[in-house]
Amino acid sequence: MLSVKNLWVRYASSDWILRDLSFNIGKGELVVFAGESGSGKSTLARTLTGFIPYFYPGEVRGEISVMGINPVKKGPEELFGLVGFLGQDPSLYTISTNVIGEIVYPMEIMGLDVDEMESRIRRATDFFSLKKIIKSSLIEVSSGELQRVALASIYGVNPEIFILDEPLARLDPITSKSISALLKEISEEGKTVIVFEHHLDEILPLSDRVIVLKNGVIVYDGEPRGSLRHLREIDLPEITELFMDLGVDDSKIPVTVSEGVELCEKNTV
Repeated sequence: MLSVKNLWVRYASSDWILRDLSFNIGKGELVVFAGESGSGKSTLARTLTGFIPYFYPGEVRGEISVMGINPVKKGPEELFGLVGFLGQDPSLYTISTNVIGEIVYPMEIMGLDVDEMESRIRRATDFFSLKKIIKSSLIEVSSGELQRVALASIYGVNPEIFILDEPLARLDPITSKSISALLKEISEEGKTVIVFEHHLDEILPLSDRVIVLKNGVIVYDGEPRGSLRHLREIDLPEITELFMDLGVDDSKIPVTVSEGVELCEKNTV
């Protein structure tokens, strides 16, 4: 579904930001790309969606295939309807002045008929709990609500791949937990969800796979628990940090509170 081989990326007049990355991501996976600020997460998200080099001038070497399309050669327009992208700051990508217009706009671009649009609007607003603000102006909604509106506009298009750059960065813990759960549901529907994030409290336990970037290279690619030692300087779940400080064996470190409680009850700490 998505493959990258020997990828090198740099912006105009910069050193290489990404260096020799290779990975494959399959259908229905919830994959988290984690790393400190400056590790190359946003650069990779922009490259996978064709924003580099079309909107951000730069040089890309290597092979990329997203649903059989090379976004570097074809550009973001070729991915429309197949890939949904959410940038770090949704307010920079809004098209309309109100919630309903923001959700409807990409469907209009697709040329959907009225009945189909109405069906998708209902599904998206129900899924992201937007009924109460559906007629609101975008300047009236909170950061968390705007994030849900942006996700609903993507969800309404029904893409096969969601690429989300720091979707949890501006959210309070409760909203972050809610959004993370919804992203998991989307992946369980068979969609591929790729999250670039360093706020990992809620999304890490739900992920199928974690890929850790450091200084533009992949230092880990595997199941979430194995990534913990690589993520110590990032925003790990508090329960994980606690048990790491206690010196618990890596294979037993919990990533959720329930796992921590179970570990204590077994007296294996």
